[in-house]
Amino acid sequence: MESKRHWLTKEAFVFIALTAVVFVTMVNTVDLTPRVDENFFFSSDDPHFQSERKISKLFARKDAQIIVSAGGNIQDPQYYNEVRLLSDELAGLKGISGVKSLTHGPKGLRHAIRSPLWRSILIGENKQSTNIVLFLKESSTRKIIPKIEQVVAKANSNTLNLRISGVPYITVLIQRKLADDMLLFTSLAIIIFSLVIVAVFRSLRILIATHIASLNACMLTLLAGNLFHVKIGMLTANLITIVFVLTLSHIIFITFNWKRFSREENSGNCLGKALSFTFIPSFWSMATTFLGFISLLWVPAKPLRELGISGAIGTVFALVAAYAIFPSFLRALACKPMPENVIEKSENTLYVAVKNKRGFIYIGMALLCLSGFFGLKKLDTDPSLFAYFKENSEIAKGLRFIDRSGGSSPMVVVIKTQTGEKLNTTRSYQKMLSLQKSLEEHQAVGMVVSLPLLMGEAKSSSFGFLFSWEKLLTILEKPAHGEIAKSFVTKDRQHGLFIMRMRESTRHQSRPEIIDEIKQIVQNHDFQPEIVGGVYALQGHLSKLVAKSLIVGLGRLIVFFCFVGLIISYSFCISLAMTISIAFVPIIVLGTIGHLGIPLDVISTPATNVAIAMGIDSMIHMVRMRRALNATCDSSIQVWDEVVKHIWPPVVTTMAIIALGFSIFAFSHFPPTQRFGVAIVFGSVIAVLSSLFLMPFFARLGSNLINKLNQKQWFYSDK
Repeated sequence: MESKRHWLTKEAFVFIALTAVVFVTMVNTVDLTPRVDENFFFSSDDPHFQSERKISKLFARKDAQIIVSAGGNIQDPQYYNEVRLLSDELAGLKGISGVKSLTHGPKGLRHAIRSPLWRSILIGENKQSTNIVLFLKESSTRKIIPKIEQVVAKANSNTLNLRISGVPYITVLIQRKLADDMLLFTSLAIIIFSLVIVAVFRSLRILIATHIASLNACMLTLLAGNLFHVKIGMLTANLITIVFVLTLSHIIFITFNWKRFSREENSGNCLGKALSFTFIPSFWSMATTFLGFISLLWVPAKPLRELGISGAIGTVFALVAAYAIFPSFLRALACKPMPENVIEKSENTLYVAVKNKRGFIYIGMALLCLSGFFGLKKLDTDPSLFAYFKENSEIAKGLRFIDRSGGSSPMVVVIKTQTGEKLNTTRSYQKMLSLQKSLEEHQAVGMVVSLPLLMGEAKSSSFGFLFSWEKLLTILEKPAHGEIAKSFVTKDRQHGLFIMRMRESTRHQSRPEIIDEIKQIVQNHDFQPEIVGGVYALQGHLSKLVAKSLIVGLGRLIVFFCFVGLIISYSFCISLAMTISIAFVPIIVLGTIGHLGIPLDVISTPATNVAIAMGIDSMIHMVRMRRALNATCDSSIQVWDEVVKHIWPPVVTTMAIIALGFSIFAFSHFPPTQRFGVAIVFGSVIAVLSSLFLMPFFARLGSNLINKLNQKQWFYSDK
């Protein structure tokens, strides 16, 4: 019941005023627009990203390309005329440095089909489409994409079936979807969490206090992240929801302990007792979650590192907001016995029902864990580009069409002769041309554009046969020819560049395996693959980082958690029980993902860490409760039963809020975000079952084993 004397304390009004100040500051200083670019996967100090820079120093790269695929009857004169009009209009847009199409490059359709160079660049599969390749100025990528979309939409007709693709276009689409999701999820989270809090606690004051504390934690996290130059990216776009949930977790345990102390006979200063009782486990929960995020800083994948920094900051502010802001609102409530409401009674009824069936839970969790071990081998940490978009979306359809017509993911290989011979000789040309044909035969390779194709096109031109290879390359380095040779051969003629568009739809191997095969093909033709780069290679490297972060990051977190459990429980037996129980969470969650064939991309990967944080939080509070109840119970079995009975309401309520909160990710139009939300919901359920049932089971088992050893005098311990 709420006191009628003071609806809010003076300090509560102060925090409300400060919230307004923080909000205005955040709006004016933090850019909430998600930032995604072609190099969003990696930080600048990553070795593979450094390789990209090295390639850019060797060659005049033009990787910022938009591909407009024009399906239709390419033999139709009207088709040719519409391609010309579209190419002219696109070339006139500010921000486009060049256009290549049937009408901008080759001498005509017949020339484009006959020329190995133009056929590779422009002619689609089965001659049912042609490409319009747009070269973008790096500084204007985000601004030019909407203009390109408008021009293409206007030019779409029965003659031209137009589809847009290319890495710059894909990254802009991802950015748009993240921005839409960020606004949608924040709004839905506030609505859903409000309904749950009102249903559970039946107090408008607690609702206001919860929102004020949670919003401050989120806004302060964004402000602090801005100071560390952490932009809103692929993963940090979900940060607001994560910090909101972390703050709610502390608040729920504070409120339930406050209500529990209010029902005792000597219930004076029940809020102070609740804060004192709850703070220590909350602090260690924060510490374990903090280190879980910090462990991501050692992963080269840029999105994971950004989430690591922002998440670590968020865990600290979640604790500060829960214990500094939230109590100021509760102090206005009289400390009177709080009767059970309908929600709490239903939770107690559920507890009794589940307690009688816990044997089935033990068996079910054991079977899920066993199944999870086999599912780990099936994890797909190297999903295709299609996995980032809904199957029936326009961008996915366009990607598949372009993928079939010559590949959708760019990769570049820098080659050098193994003997040190220069590339401007007939011998080198013949060997490179043979390499070109071998690469084109690889099932994962769609289109290949390389130095020998450029040299062959120059040689077949008027009077080209009169010039040496070196003279032709020198001519092609002139501004009159767009300095095209500089994009394929170095000035000293020692290094050449092969540009490929790799197929995603027919890929049955991991990218690293395919890259190894490409390297072997290069070596078989007496060339050395000096550097492999491009988005395709970066994504292949990212798949290794994702797998490594899962193994190393989760392993470190679980080992550290073992030490934390030992510190707070003063018992090796309980610490080991906590560690074994929490290990069930990643095995079951990741194993199930593997069995279901769900792609594990860089966005959905951290879901397991969030689920583990949920389990750790519950277990630490359970250990704190056990120490408080230990003196009132006669046996280990009885004390754990009492612990579960007391801890059940806040743990189940927290799980329900997390499940409802992250279930809103199902409304996303971005599949990685959907997978992230589903994985957290599933993981939080597994984490709660591990906390409430597996940890007491293993703790009792260990305690009984030690007692038997003590009785036989095989082992000595001080109780």
